[in-house]
Amino acid sequence: MAIGKCLLTGATGTFAKSHLYPLAFTAPAVPGSYFIQAGEGTRPIRTFTSWYDKKILTHKGEKIISLLDDKGIKELRRLHLVWSGWGGEDNIPPEIVVNRFDEKRGIRKIQNLDSSVLRLFFLSVLWRWGQSSLSAAKHVKISEANLEVIRRMILENDPGEANFFGMTLTQISTRGAPHNLAPIKREMEKCENEVYSYIRFYFDGLVVHIHTSAVDIERFGVMLLGQADELVVIAIDHDRSFQFENMGKMISETNHLYPQVMKKLN
Repeated sequence: MAIGKCLLTGATGTFAKSHLYPLAFTAPAVPGSYFIQAGEGTRPIRTFTSWYDKKILTHKGEKIISLLDDKGIKELRRLHLVWSGWGGEDNIPPEIVVNRFDEKRGIRKIQNLDSSVLRLFFLSVLWRWGQSSLSAAKHVKISEANLEVIRRMILENDPGEANFFGMTLTQISTRGAPHNLAPIKREMEKCENEVYSYIRFYFDGLVVHIHTSAVDIERFGVMLLGQADELVVIAIDHDRSFQFENMGKMISETNHLYPQVMKKLN
């Protein structure tokens, strides 16, 4: 591996193969199997893992990030927010109360969560993608000043205030096919002539919106991670989710553009 300056610690060392999402959430379900990576008109390829960058972290920096990953993974699984925390079941565990709007959508109220652990974990994911030069990271545009602030927060174990890169969560409450999706920049209307900008991250049945524009704390309230002792999470069945719709669209487009390649890959 190459030697260079770690973007986290600032020290020179041997670069590590750093996954932008934790491997525990993004590996194929069956060891030795593969994903088909495609989308946005690109030629599909086989991949045996999710995205990683070999120019961000040295082994020392990777160790720091790995500790945040381990804590975040443990907490998300404990709270049953990710599919890998369901013990192989296809639906959210029956002891988890979901207040339904209809048959497919509802909300969860989560108490006794460690919001500091989760915020630090999500900030580290944002920082990794923000530092990456991979084409998959093209929607994650964070200023150098903010990347530096987040870097220091990671090193100082500081989750920051809830409205700094505010985070809201959506849980996919029925299991779908294992897949990965690169971050997507999106916007939603705030009021007339104003919009909220956020980056949509997905892994293992969990959607995290990290807001890149100012967050209205009063509007989001207990939906904002770290704002209160409890957290309200949107729950939606897989077949009503953006993930399901988007994956179907990508598969259809890729089969149309590269039919022979897809035939070989499958």
